[in-house]
Amino acid sequence: MAKIFEYVPYEEYKPVMQRVESCIDKIYDEIAEEINFEWGFVGSANRYGFVFITRRINGNKGFDFDVNFYVKNPNDNEYWMAKFLRNQFYLAIQKVFKKYGYEDPEDRTSVIRVKMVDKKNSKIAHSIDFAIFQDIRNGDGTLTEKYARKYDNGSYSWTTRGGKNDEATEKLEWLNENIGDDGDTDYPYWYAKGSSLLSDMKEEYLKLKNANKDEEKCSFQLFNETINNVYNQWKQYINN
Repeated sequence: MAKIFEYVPYEEYKPVMQRVESCIDKIYDEIAEEINFEWGFVGSANRYGFVFITRRINGNKGFDFDVNFYVKNPNDNEYWMAKFLRNQFYLAIQKVFKKYGYEDPEDRTSVIRVKMVDKKNSKIAHSIDFAIFQDIRNGDGTLTEKYARKYDNGSYSWTTRGGKNDEATEKLEWLNENIGDDGDTDYPYWYAKGSSLLSDMKEEYLKLKNANKDEEKCSFQLFNETINNVYNQWKQYINN
């Protein structure tokens, strides 16, 4: 099987992550007087605490990060308008990231995207997607976390995002609770010396990513398949 994707080395992606963290501190300084928010890396930079950052070998799009902004409501009975928040974050992201050589942000459907372009080699070195979330109260009084989405007609609204998989979460929890790394016999079962759950998952994830023929399949779906495959392999081993 031909290798299409590869993992980005730690020494390459870590400085970019640190720069993003620094930039977000400056974004907070830009808007914190009016808008209070928390944030976190999601996607390939933080899959249940694991890093699975990949890129296409000899590709021209580099690697990417996903960042979620979690905006606090102005008060218990009011919500920020989606268009207002997208505009405020767009302007702050543009002001901060332009100073570090990034292109002007792109106001896309689900995210605000910034790119670092390697102009010498005519390719994207890396990109960062920012999504904005807010808790919206439903008619029954419950809260749902929704993101600010842009539509083709230029309007914005709060929309529920899918992607969570309770079954995959439960299986990963079982693996973490029952499988030891590197011959750790304090667990009911364990990997041999030199092996770990993370290394096993990384190998399986890259195998699935390189074998995938469905361009519509998202990375989080491949990751959920990775969890399922590793879980099933352990269950089969235990049963045998």
